[in-house]
Amino acid sequence: MDRFLQDTLTPRVREAVIAFAESDVGYLEITGDVYSAELFRADGVAVVLDELDPDAEMRVPLEDFVRLVRGRTPR
Repeated sequence: MDRFLQDTLTPRVREAVIAFAESDVGYLEITGDVYSAELFRADGVAVVLDELDPDAEMRVPLEDFVRLVRGRTPR
């Protein structure tokens, strides 16, 4: 999760995640160069993917993901 935040969290991505958290939208996809994430409101989960290792999928509770993004300064 730290690598995703270091490599992918830009001001634009941070704003998109916060807007998603404050809306009723059900799905958000974040695409980065190495890492990406899919946020699923109905399932309450964020799935973080490593594009270099397709088997390295990390599932994080959506609430925790949003809290981490809100608390992190974008690069």
